[in-house]
Amino acid sequence: MTKKAAVIKGDGTGPELVNAMLHVLKECNTQIELVLCEAGSEQWEKHGGQTYIPEETQKIMDESDACYKGPTTTIPSPNAPRSVAVSTRQKFELYANVRPIKTYDRLSPDKKLDFVCFREATEGLYAGIEFNLSDDSAIAIRKTTRKGCKRIVDAAFDWAKKNNLSKVKRNSGIHLWSYYLSRTGNANSPNFIRFYRRRS
Repeated sequence: MTKKAAVIKGDGTGPELVNAMLHVLKECNTQIELVLCEAGSEQWEKHGGQTYIPEETQKIMDESDACYKGPTTTIPSPNAPRSVAVSTRQKFELYANVRPIKTYDRLSPDKKLDFVCFREATEGLYAGIEFNLSDDSAIAIRKTTRKGCKRIVDAAFDWAKKNNLSKVKRNSGIHLWSYYLSRTGNANSPNFIRFYRRRS
């Protein structure tokens, strides 16, 4: 069965970058069905709505196996919708931002790096709980749940086991996050190393 992917060109530099990506896919003779759709601030300014992602685009994303998203602008205004990226991650629970970092001897003979950074991408400040204190100050609340901590830790351990990585390290200065993290199963593994920020 042919896989289907929604393609959001976005705005600003988005269309140019996505067109380059589409050119690469075409040269690779991809068999993926690509469906172009709109999202971002430019279409929102034209059509309005409660979100940067039109209902028609949301339907296409629901019916697709993947989504290619170009850069999209988030207007810095209290009345503007949440970003396309955060809205998409929360809708589909794409909570793990996985970033492999590795050096290659041919390119970096004097540096040896081989690790993967797992970053929680749906909670914390992404929860969007914020309000004004005055005309020139505001507060944003960082939401932390035990469920959110557990699944990001589990995702990191699953990756480590599948890729034969021996250690999982954690670095966070948020006390409540650290508390919930310590109560997850994998966090008690002997291969789990805790990094604490030093107080000044």
